[in-house]
Amino acid sequence: AYRYRLSLYGQYLSSHPLSSAWEILLTLARMAVYRAAGWIDADKRLIEMRWDELTPEARRAYENAKAQVVLRIANRRS
Repeated sequence: AYRYRLSLYGQYLSSHPLSSAWEILLTLARMAVYRAAGWIDADKRLIEMRWDELTPEARRAYENAKAQVVLRIANRRS
């Protein structure tokens, strides 16, 4: 999945250099974290953490971001 993301962001480097480079950097960092976690046998815990319950703050941030996306989509359609 991370290799696919790198390929996808690479396609946008010429048209969106800063945001694409930033996303590539973040993806490479995530790949490094998972590789290092694998070396110390902690990769399973990282994967399990993906399924941890959201905190109330994270839930509010998600709902706020979702509402903004829905509003922008609605504005583009009208």
